[in-house]
Amino acid sequence: MLSLLQISDFAMFENTYSNLAVLFKEDGGEFESIVVWLSLCRESVEVQNKIIETSYDSKLIKENLHELKEIAENGDGNSSLENARKWLNKYGIYLVIHDALRNSKIRGAVTRYKNNPAIYLSLRFKTHDHAWFALMHEIGHLLIDYNGKDPFLTCVDDEATREENEEEADKFAQNFFINSADYNRYIKDGQISIDSVLRFAFSQKVHPGIVVARLQHDRIISFSKFNTLKSRFTDLKEFQKVFI
Repeated sequence: MLSLLQISDFAMFENTYSNLAVLFKEDGGEFESIVVWLSLCRESVEVQNKIIETSYDSKLIKENLHELKEIAENGDGNSSLENARKWLNKYGIYLVIHDALRNSKIRGAVTRYKNNPAIYLSLRFKTHDHAWFALMHEIGHLLIDYNGKDPFLTCVDDEATREENEEEADKFAQNFFINSADYNRYIKDGQISIDSVLRFAFSQKVHPGIVVARLQHDRIISFSKFNTLKSRFTDLKEFQKVFI
């Protein structure tokens, strides 16, 4: 454990990790578990990715981001994330999938590995829509908060500002998948059904599970409705073997 955490004594833990150069999205997880998970992801970077020699270029990412939306339209979680990793590697970003540890309750994180950005995903909730929202949330952080210098990210001590950054990244991910004006017209119409979700998803060129997740998040429908339209990761351990 000391080797994994890169410290010589557990008494060093708090000072070493009190100001992480990492932005992560979690649901009230324990900090110690989150740090161990981040360390496990770091150890997996070179196992799950080819060594990247391409420099990260945010302008190039923005110009070609539509390609990632096309990849996300594939409802097969395994192949869509494998293709996402290839796309990210091509543009100078590492992607690691590692299941969350008990009590970490983490969805994803963005940091730097050596000289390139690295995105870590836990696949928490084990559905295609959650995985892709988490990925685009972290890409949002990358495009909004990356400063190109050391440290990789400006870590904000002020909780209000940190929450604002999280909201910005959420908004980025929402707008990436679904046009906000189209979405507002759709929910205003009030005719929410499986057929209408499928039609709206087709018009937005997204997997229908992503539309269902957005409607559930916004409390337009209950969390029990239309879940048959979602795609799930049935065996995360088997998926990780494929991903490696």
